[in-house]
Amino acid sequence: MSENDDASPPKRKFRWIFRLALAALLLLVGLVLIGGKMAQSFLTPDFIASAIEADHNCRVEIGSAEVSIFSVPAKVKITGVKVAPRDEHADAGTKLADRPPLDGITAFTVGSISLEANLFDLIRKKISVEHLTIDDVHIGELLIEEEGGPRLTKDGPKLDELFDPPATVAGAPNPEFEEKKQRREAAKERKRLSKEERAKSGDKPFDISELPLPATMSALNIDNTTLYAKIRRNKTRITFSNLQIKVSDIDLDPGDLQNHNRARVTITGHLDIENRDRTIKYADLDILSEGDVIPFDPVTGYINPDLSYNITVLAGSKLDAIPALVKLATKIEKLNEIGLKLDALADDITIVEDTTVKLAYHEDALRFVESATVVFNGHELTVDAGAWLHTGTNEHEAKAEVVLSQAASDKALGEARDFLSEKAKQFSFDQELALKYVNKLLEPVTRDGRVFVPFDSTGDFDDPKVRPDIDIKDLTESMALEAAKDLLDKVQKEAGSE
Repeated sequence: MSENDDASPPKRKFRWIFRLALAALLLLVGLVLIGGKMAQSFLTPDFIASAIEADHNCRVEIGSAEVSIFSVPAKVKITGVKVAPRDEHADAGTKLADRPPLDGITAFTVGSISLEANLFDLIRKKISVEHLTIDDVHIGELLIEEEGGPRLTKDGPKLDELFDPPATVAGAPNPEFEEKKQRREAAKERKRLSKEERAKSGDKPFDISELPLPATMSALNIDNTTLYAKIRRNKTRITFSNLQIKVSDIDLDPGDLQNHNRARVTITGHLDIENRDRTIKYADLDILSEGDVIPFDPVTGYINPDLSYNITVLAGSKLDAIPALVKLATKIEKLNEIGLKLDALADDITIVEDTTVKLAYHEDALRFVESATVVFNGHELTVDAGAWLHTGTNEHEAKAEVVLSQAASDKALGEARDFLSEKAKQFSFDQELALKYVNKLLEPVTRDGRVFVPFDSTGDFDDPKVRPDIDIKDLTESMALEAAKDLLDKVQKEAGSE
């Protein structure tokens, strides 16, 4: 056997390995090109609109949809999204090009949706998202009513109704309508139950796999969002602008919500609250929220009704005077009787330092999960856990306490002492004794040399019923009792010395 014969087998093996590798590479490229072409063929504006309209009671408009196959992961960009109340064109499944333009109510618009997804899942018409970014979102104007969640306009549909199942799909009755409607209604009903009642519920849980959520997602960003709303009862206007929402560290398995049901959420934005004519600004706040959340109720599969957020109001934010504090400043008889003027509480508010409040939103009401202290204009306002405000009716209930700044306390206490000392002259006390009695009268509203007033606030937030939770003695009765006590002490001392 020659040297060439000895060398030929390894060379032939190498050539076969090379050919196999090349063939595999060509096959992979072919699959990518074919798969990409398939993805591009089905991921059209019409396909996306019809898929959403088949699951939800709304009309959808899509401007464009692009698929980039020459990237790993594949990238999809959808632009010009509009969602509006359902109409006959959505019911019939009319092609987008054959529909007239939307000229009525639009629930919300989205400038662009960009996602990075697994290409081979995309070929199978299943989206496994690695990153999803939704940009330039406009929502509203929503009308917040006393019950049942926000409505799109005065006589328009409720926002929640857009996510109900449609009765008609592609011109035919929806075969899944009754089942999906019953499940959704049952889930809404369970959402109203207490946590203990939900845990005992024997109904079939609402599985979030029924919702159009991707099977997997690494990160979700919602950028440049603007939300408009108006409270029907008092016509207050709310604008949330430059809203940025980032959801990361997502661990979500629709089939195992007990163990895989967490995400980290960061929210920033600017909140304006104004009167109906936008001539008075009640609030001008910069907001930050960050923390881990449990997005879904493990029992019902519905959005967690006990979801709470740590909301931080940044220093420098401004508020109109709080109605309950204005009442304390001017209209509390108990305080007027002792000459305690809290005028400083009626001033507009500037938040002195970053303030974090843990809030939950459930059954149309904002609730304080934990007590919180707000430092403003040098004063301190502490609101106890359990305080709530109904966003529809404007009703509220809160236990709170306010401590005036040192400067405001010195002024208020000085004026009260002068007022009480003048009234004490009727008892013919000397100045030192009168001051002693006056200070004793002011003890219930004094803490560490500062004015301190605990109070309850209930009823309409804009015109609250405010009751100081303090025991202020009647001046005449208190002075008479103190004088009698001093006289008795003096007699006993003199008797003891004899």
